[in-house]
Amino acid sequence: MSRKLKWGVIGLGGIAGRTIPEGIAGAQNAELSAIFDIDQQVNAEVAKESGAEQAASINQLLDTDIDAIYVTTPTHVHAEQVRACAEAGKHVLCEKPLGMTVAEAENMIELCDALRWFARSPVDEVSAYQTRTDNPAEYPGTISINMKFKDGKIGRSTTTFDAKMPYRFNIGICGSEGTLRNNEIFAPKLFPGQNDFMKIPCILPDSGDVTHHPFQGEVSRFLDCIINDRRPFPDLYDAAMTQAVCFAADRSAESGRSVPISEFENLL
Repeated sequence: MSRKLKWGVIGLGGIAGRTIPEGIAGAQNAELSAIFDIDQQVNAEVAKESGAEQAASINQLLDTDIDAIYVTTPTHVHAEQVRACAEAGKHVLCEKPLGMTVAEAENMIELCDALRWFARSPVDEVSAYQTRTDNPAEYPGTISINMKFKDGKIGRSTTTFDAKMPYRFNIGICGSEGTLRNNEIFAPKLFPGQNDFMKIPCILPDSGDVTHHPFQGEVSRFLDCIINDRRPFPDLYDAAMTQAVCFAADRSAESGRSVPISEFENLL
């Protein structure tokens, strides 16, 4: 397949406004063909800037000859829109999370006929604690999640919107062969003579501004999978597994018990 694949976008607010020019328009094998947003003013503005066709509805967008659709709307409408795209025979790139419930995510997986594929050991059990402050959000602002993997690994994820601090996205991997901590690595077998952490030149994700995120690489990889019949990573099952872990964490924090992922086996 030598032609450029035509893209449609549903939802033009927030992250999509940066993804469109940097990702789709910048990829060599992609062409932004049609767009739709419920805000007709935004629809018209983006259409004028990008040269894409301005669809008056999702159905009108689906009736065009586009190959792939990027869904970047609010979460509560993901299920309905991904379902419509899949039934129209389009490839779908959907923003996280897939849906609001296990049933919604399961339904999307069935419609897209995805196969289960995990590159790493799946999570077996989750234990979590959360706390509420005077944060006006409808959900607890701080949660700490401990995960046990099937192959014996353990992991922890902590998120807080309550702390008084700059935006930070900390990453740490500790193993018997070495340790990675944000932009620092300690791995004496890879770097003989090393006796302290070594800095890795990179851009850290320490900002809510996503302009430095690799949207073009994401789009190019997705299109490569379509053209060469390869499985994308993450695919729908990877997304479903992540969502199952999130559901298990919420259930654990609310019930005060460890929750096995098997409780969500209908999703997996």
